[in-house]
Amino acid sequence: MSKKGCARRRQAERKKQASSIVFTNILAYANGMRDPERTYLMHMDEQEVEDCLADLRAEARKCNDSADAPDWRLQYADDVTVLLNKHLAEAKEHLASPIDVPLAQYRLMHTHRRIISGLHQEIELHRQGSNAIYWATVTTGRILDGTRVCKTAFLELYGF
Repeated sequence: MSKKGCARRRQAERKKQASSIVFTNILAYANGMRDPERTYLMHMDEQEVEDCLADLRAEARKCNDSADAPDWRLQYADDVTVLLNKHLAEAKEHLASPIDVPLAQYRLMHTHRRIISGLHQEIELHRQGSNAIYWATVTTGRILDGTRVCKTAFLELYGF
C-alpha cells in the first residue's frame, strides 16, 4: 500500500475513534474543510499568532511548575483571553473606520475573524484538556492551521 493510502487509512481510523470522544469546537467546520479564502498573508499573520501562543504556553508552564501551583492551562487560557480581546478591539476599530476598497476591507476583516476564531478555539480546547486539543487537531483541525471558520457561529459570538 502506498504512503498516501496508509496515511488516509490511519486518518479514517482516528476519525472513527474520535466519534466517541466528546469535546466542543464550535467555530471550526466539523468536516475540517480548509478555508478557501485564506491567503498567504493570512497564513503569515496566523503563524505570528502561533509563535506568540508558543511563548505564552512556555511561560505558563514555567510559572506553574511547582506542585502547589494551579494547572498551567488555566493561566494559559487567561493569557490567550487577553490576546483575543486585543485582536477583537483592533477588529472593532477597523469596522468603525473601514477601508475604501471593499475587497481589501473584506480580507482585513476575514483576517481578524480567523485570528479571533483561532484564539477562541485555543482557549476552548485548552479548558477541555489535552485530549480535546489532540482530537480537535486530528478530526476538525485547528483554525490557525487553515481550517475554515463557521461564520454563522462567529457572527453570533462576536457580532461581525
